[in-house]
Amino acid sequence: MSKLEVGSSSPNKASPRQAKDPIPAADQASKVLKMNYIYILTNKYNKVLYIGVTSNLIKRIFEHKSKTDLKSFTAKYNLNKLVYYESSEDIVSAIEREKYLKHKTRNSKIQLIQNMNPNFKDLHPLIVL
Repeated sequence: MSKLEVGSSSPNKASPRQAKDPIPAADQASKVLKMNYIYILTNKYNKVLYIGVTSNLIKRIFEHKSKTDLKSFTAKYNLNKLVYYESSEDIVSAIEREKYLKHKTRNSKIQLIQNMNPNFKDLHPLIVL
């Protein structure tokens, strides 16, 4: 006796699942492992804070450090030190969190940073390992 596919009424008929090409395992894994990041940058004096969101933290921090957009806020104020980041599986949640943090007081943001990174060290070398 042959196994029936779920949703199939007979062993010879293809179920709707079988008719479509399955999603390759690599694509499924990349969707599952896709992370989004909320991050905070500052300058060497820790005077100016910038909050951003991205799906590729390493690439985005590289762009800030290399000043790919010379007219950007981060380039203008030399914000190239990653002092805080957190992850989220959902981009909508990440964007909401970014907006929430942007509306917090400076002291609240500094407290958040100090909880993770008390000395405001550049975390970039830790994420590129």
